[in-house]
Parts: sequence; structure tokens; C-alpha cells
Amino acid sequence: MKQNKDFETEVNVLQVKRSKLSKGFATNCKVCNFTCQTCCFLPNEDDIKSCAVMDDDGNCTVCPGKCSSSDHDREKVLLTYEIKTEKKTIQELKDNFMKAWGKYMSTKEMLDKLEVEFHMIEDALMNLIKQSFDCFKRLNEVALNPSSLSAMEYIEILIHIEENERKPGFEDWMVWLKKMKAESEILDKIAKGVDLLPNERKFMKDKEDRRQGVPT
Repeated sequence: MKQNKDFETEVNVLQVKRSKLSKGFATNCKVCNFTCQTCCFLPNEDDIKSCAVMDDDGNCTVCPGKCSSSDHDREKVLLTYEIKTEKKTIQELKDNFMKAWGKYMSTKEMLDKLEVEFHMIEDALMNLIKQSFDCFKRLNEVALNPSSLSAMEYIEILIHIEENERKPGFEDWMVWLKKMKAESEILDKIAKGVDLLPNERKFMKDKEDRRQGVPT
């Protein structure tokens, strides 16, 4: 890494975009700069601890930091992210990473941390898709001509939208969505009592081990 410290590479940087909602409220985390629920059905004056994304201890189950309900606001604002490409040297990336963690780390330690963060973001994205699907179902229930969609079909729609719109970074979203679809298919099998394939059983075991902090 020392030999390549001045080598420049292009990196995708996420920038937060705040969009006003025409109706309803979003539950936003002030610490993570993250929309944890896009359509909260609770009245604005209700205790945010009652929000569907909060667990029994009052912590969020969706935002990357799993922050306290006190770190959240219900706002008429949706937080989304735009991808901007910037040039960074390897040394800058390493320095920024260690600064964020507040300590010196070896290359292996950084890779281990990145892997943990990757899986945290992956789980958060799955939760967001589930929350979005739950909102869709709720809106569908009150519609004049309701239709019936499964979670997998909903993800298929999201994949189709990404393929058509082809916004910057859509390739990465396609990879994420296809992984989420595969996980939904496994969960659907479990719900129906269908035997899982060996690789599917391993996937679910590794996921549960990560959730419990067990090395895989």
C-alpha cells in the first residue's frame, strides 16, 4: 500500500438530498442522515417510540447506526442519496477511514471493518425495501382497485424501474436488488416449509451469525 499511496482512483461518494413530501411524514435519523421510514402513519404529535421501525427498547431497526428514537425526527422531508464521482489517492482514502474510526489500523483491520459495514448496509437496505413494501401494501389496502403483490414481485418492479431509468450508479443498485430478491426467495421457502438448498442454508446461517456478532 505504501508504494501506491499517491495512486489516484475514482470513488463514488454519496451526497444527501432532501426532498419535501407533499403529504405524510418520514421518520429520519439525525445521526445517520437516513430516512428510516418513508410513510409513517402515526400522527405527528405521537411519541416517535411508537413508530413501526423502533424496537421494544426504543432503538431503530433500520438506520445503519441502530440509533435511539431520540435521535429521530418525523419530518415532511425524504432523505435520498445521489452518487458523485471524485478522485482520491489511496493514502487519502486510508487516512479518512482511520480518522472516522479514530485509530490507526492495518490494511487487514480496515478490510475487516469494511466487510462488517458492508453487511450492515446490506441488512439496512433489506429493511428499507421491506418498509417500502409494507407502505405499498397499506396504500393498496385502501385503494379502490387493490392488487396483490408479493415482496419478490415488488422487488422485481424496482429492478425493472432501475433498468429503465438507468440513473448514475444503477448497476450497483441492480446488484443489491437482485441479492435482496434472492434473500426474499429463501424467506418465502422458509415460510412455505420448503427445504432449503445447502448454499441457502449456509447463507441464512452466516446472516444469523453476523447478526449475533459470531465470526463466519
